[in-house]
Amino acid sequence: MDFFLSDEIAEAIPHSMKPSAVHQLPFQPLTEDATQKFIFVDERGSPIAFALCATEASSLQVARAVARSEAAIQALEPAAARHIARSVHSGVFKGCSFAIYPYCNSLSNKRGIGRIQNRILAPRVLRWLSNVTNQTKRQVENQNQEFRLSLQFINERPELGDEVRLQAERGIERLTRNEWTPYFCLMHGDLWKPNVLVQSPGLTGRVSLKNFVVIDWAGATLDGYAIYDLVRLAHSTNLSDKGLLRECRKHAMILDCHLTDTKSYLLAAIGHVGRNREHLQYDRWLRTVEGCSERLDQAVGDVA
Repeated sequence: MDFFLSDEIAEAIPHSMKPSAVHQLPFQPLTEDATQKFIFVDERGSPIAFALCATEASSLQVARAVARSEAAIQALEPAAARHIARSVHSGVFKGCSFAIYPYCNSLSNKRGIGRIQNRILAPRVLRWLSNVTNQTKRQVENQNQEFRLSLQFINERPELGDEVRLQAERGIERLTRNEWTPYFCLMHGDLWKPNVLVQSPGLTGRVSLKNFVVIDWAGATLDGYAIYDLVRLAHSTNLSDKGLLRECRKHAMILDCHLTDTKSYLLAAIGHVGRNREHLQYDRWLRTVEGCSERLDQAVGDVA
């Protein structure tokens, strides 16, 4: 896009990211809020930065992601905040928001390489996630009501099946009897493997799995629900049931709750997403409920 080669952009971004050319990646609008993606390359054709640009259907999508990632950064200690992708420049072009980021590498889709990356990277991201939950958990006025409404949303969906609805009802009962006092915390809202990228440290060009960053913060909220990000990440990185159980126990300790309450956290989180679906299709939301619920049950159900 010629706009990204303009003097306006050149003056706004670091010299090391000023491109010789800009290439647009194939646009796959699976949802109305999908973004267009661009790669900046240097004189040798090596990628140095990437840009996201919203579409007319959801013109403020990228601006929202930038604002929410900044809020997340401010809520965290520096060691945790550095794993949140931060734009070097953002703005609006022809009514659509955009943002420019340092170039990062996607994780491999190849089975063998992906398995190795999962084994090395997943524990690092999981440790980061538990730190995020610990640093941002808090009790605020009316939070129990928000959890109740989200669980009721699940409970009132007969298409979900009796077991899921019964589990949501149990969560409501524990809230009512004050047996479970939930916390709000920072929730990414779409934490799965494609939204975890790795950076090249310095000028070496070598990729280190220690330097991961999390992207796509448009659905994030500081008034969020624990466990949902954990289950999504565990599923996309093929974490074992034993590993997920271990992480759930860790989060339950952080959240001062019983292990069984992790299921209530999960259903409340998905209920919150359902209540605020925006461009998310209802049938996709239903599949998310069923998939996440089944995944957590496999790891925690019998033990809890």
